[in-house]
Amino acid sequence: QLCSLQLRNMKQASSSRLPHPDYVIWTVFFLISSILLYFSLYDKSTDTTYNIKRGAVAVVVIFVLIVIILLHTPRDGPFVRPHPIFWNFVLCTTVFYTLVMLFALFQSFDDIQRFLRYYDPKLGVPLPEKTYAEDCRIYTPDHPNGSFVNIMDKMDEFVPSHFFGWYFKAIIGRDWILLNISSLIFELVEYTLECQLPNFRECWWDHWILDFVLCNGLGIYCGLKTLELLSLEIFNWRELWNKPQFRFWCKS
Repeated sequence: QLCSLQLRNMKQASSSRLPHPDYVIWTVFFLISSILLYFSLYDKSTDTTYNIKRGAVAVVVIFVLIVIILLHTPRDGPFVRPHPIFWNFVLCTTVFYTLVMLFALFQSFDDIQRFLRYYDPKLGVPLPEKTYAEDCRIYTPDHPNGSFVNIMDKMDEFVPSHFFGWYFKAIIGRDWILLNISSLIFELVEYTLECQLPNFRECWWDHWILDFVLCNGLGIYCGLKTLELLSLEIFNWRELWNKPQFRFWCKS
């Protein structure tokens, strides 16, 4: 018994001097990800075979690191409905998507287009671009097609896509303030990408009245009202850290 007690004390003393496994895993993950990102962005090559080999090596390395992280934390996430198996499926699809994007990061633009044409031969054809900021007048009495032709011209397929997109985001997020902040950030991102995507150029009232207030805001409102009608819980993600269950889950 004395020997076993001394051996246990020696193991505890040696383990206390070692760094925590979480720090080691995430440090290695950060370093390897930084190295792979550097080679993918600054070591450009037009050799298809070389790019495929690099992409395959990167996928294997990141996959091994992800498996190590998942095996080190063999607990389910904080979501239990409708079933933990569903969220495990979401995790698997997310990992698969991440690995596909990582492999694509090491390929040239022409190779990516060539690979995607195997999936859909219609790809590679330039799509017609539409700008929404040619005439920002709201009221046009002298226009032959009507006094509000500029507003009616903006009523395309993006209007229902905005509404239903934020409707389902509200059902998932369930936080009024957080959803509106996300909607605001989305509109600001559109401003920053106007120089690259012509169809992001919109009039001020198209950004803030038609998109932010009407489409996004109405979708969020209807989504939260749907939760109330179904007697489902409204979340408060901003106060999540104050809940003891979440702190226990993060520290376990």
